[in-house]
Amino acid sequence: MAVRPRVGGAVAVPMVLAVLALLVQALLSGCTAGARQAPVPEVKGTVTVYAPASLTEILTAFAADFELHNPNLTVKVIFGADSEMTQSAMADVASTGTAADPRATVLIVEGRAPLDTLGSLADPSPVTFARNQLVVAIAPGNPKRLVGVGDLARPDLRVVLCAETEPCGTTSAAVLTAAGVKPLAPIRVPDVRTALAQVEQGKADAALVYRTDTRIVDDTVGTLEFAESRAALAEYQAVVLAGSSNAHSAQVFLNTLASTAMAETLAAAGFQVSG
Repeated sequence: MAVRPRVGGAVAVPMVLAVLALLVQALLSGCTAGARQAPVPEVKGTVTVYAPASLTEILTAFAADFELHNPNLTVKVIFGADSEMTQSAMADVASTGTAADPRATVLIVEGRAPLDTLGSLADPSPVTFARNQLVVAIAPGNPKRLVGVGDLARPDLRVVLCAETEPCGTTSAAVLTAAGVKPLAPIRVPDVRTALAQVEQGKADAALVYRTDTRIVDDTVGTLEFAESRAALAEYQAVVLAGSSNAHSAQVFLNTLASTAMAETLAAAGFQVSG
């Protein structure tokens, strides 16, 4: 599997994906008891997945496991800000592959807005497989003595937020509005992993990031939960872009990602499972 992360170092997330082998086989068989069905296309070729940085660890592990159980398939995973990934996915569609080299492009985003820019390239009914909730990432030991999200308005704090044009920025704005908080001159960055890194490196005192982000670096940052974060959640939506010569393989990938077995793994990592 080829992985091209656009963010810093990765920390492994424990995975319990062995049961997915049986699920994948069931998806491939396409059989109903007592009914004769046409042969189901083989999962093969290449599937390139563009995804938000907040999925780096869990999606990298999932893709590797999926490849393991589908040895004729190569999954390439690229991570970054939603807007950048959307543009890259659109450009990638031009390379649709051939019968001998089938290819497909999958785009995963943290909200509906990026998909609306794709027009007919995106399925109007994306696969929603998980949600995520914002928390405040702070320095270990809480040296600034923060007690809640309201402290983000303090003039002595260096606060990092996602860019307002990104889904994580839209979600941040919604929860801050719900809390009645307006940070002074926040530092804007393209994604939550960049925001988290600012706190880890001592360049900021606090950042709004996802709960799953702080879990993977809980030895280098602290976490403040706040009730207003329930006002808006990141919603992970995935589509296979139109024009692919390998849509079957990409759809099996998405079906498995949205499976009950994978939902248990996502929940264990701190994601909220779509229901």
